[in-house]
Amino acid sequence: MQFKGKQRLLLVAAVLVALVAVLAVAGARWSRPNKPAAASETASNINGGTTATPEEVQRLKSYALVVGELPPGSQLRVGEELRNYAVAAGSAKNELAVAQKGRIDGFYQVWIQTLARYQFRATIDLYNVPASARAVIEEARKSDSSPDIQALPDPKLGDASRMYEFTSDQAGQKYQGWAVQWVRGRTTFSVDGLGPVGDLHPDDVLSAARRVDSRAERAPIK
Repeated sequence: MQFKGKQRLLLVAAVLVALVAVLAVAGARWSRPNKPAAASETASNINGGTTATPEEVQRLKSYALVVGELPPGSQLRVGEELRNYAVAAGSAKNELAVAQKGRIDGFYQVWIQTLARYQFRATIDLYNVPASARAVIEEARKSDSSPDIQALPDPKLGDASRMYEFTSDQAGQKYQGWAVQWVRGRTTFSVDGLGPVGDLHPDDVLSAARRVDSRAERAPIK
């Protein structure tokens, strides 16, 4: 039963994470896009390429969540540099669209509670210039509303931020999640948590996001 529960949770998480990704990388579809960066300014991470320095990659990793910053029982299942964004973007076409927005590298984490009751995810992306990173957040802010997504008050993180609540019914179980997304300098951040209704609270997610941002504030990538 535990394995089935984990499968169900991961399935629902994949659906809601996809919604977060839509808000994060496809904002231009819903809003008038900002003027694109000149070709010489736009670096690509297609097929694993990156222009980020080793020091910048280490800085991205230093922002990530650590043990003790999530509800008890959380264990790290994935924590790795994410140069190639094809998996998160969903297709080679979407990956190209993200790279054209100026993304050059990133770091990704997945945390799962030991009894498969909830899941947390942290995504940290580095862009070529601050304007590229800011544009991703601002475009997504203008996206159309969804019956599965409810905007919450601005959590006031970094240079600009937003927070959403998600709900979903899956196999007779109702799930609830929250996502905090923000930008600081050339870096965008997303921390989201998902679990059965009653297992998590918005403060669980917001507190984790604040821990990440506190490290980014002390050592930003300029």
